[in-house]
Amino acid sequence: MASSVFDVDGGHRQIRFTPEMLQMLFAQRESRDDREAYLLVRDGCRWGDMHRLQPGTSIPVGRVATDGITVRDDRCSRVHCEFYLQGAEWFLRDLGSRNGTRLNGETIQVATPVKSGDIIRIGKTKLMFTRDLANVVDAAEPDDDSTNDESK
Repeated sequence: MASSVFDVDGGHRQIRFTPEMLQMLFAQRESRDDREAYLLVRDGCRWGDMHRLQPGTSIPVGRVATDGITVRDDRCSRVHCEFYLQGAEWFLRDLGSRNGTRLNGETIQVATPVKSGDIIRIGKTKLMFTRDLANVVDAAEPDDDSTNDESK
């Protein structure tokens, strides 16, 4: 798949965007809905797939998340967690998953508000929540192992 690579931080980091990601970025700039949000999925050492979270529906995340976001991770439950918009704020809720859902390194027990730049961890998979695709380059940090400990 063709993609565009952008150097950031004086060439110390690179962010790779697929044509679909760039198309979403430009579409967002043209018709900005303040309720829109996006999830980026970490694919190995780079941020890969991007999913638009639609206001008005809950978006399930899991290995077999019908009408939601599919995560290919053995530690992910069939329907692991969900995102939903309440008022002007997006929330993340674990759906009784076996291995839990971590938000910025902390396991969540109840529905929890999420903000741009938050990192969600499901098994070994990382997702980044953002409300503005223009800020993705600033928020997409290199991989770190600070949330790698799944034994908590």
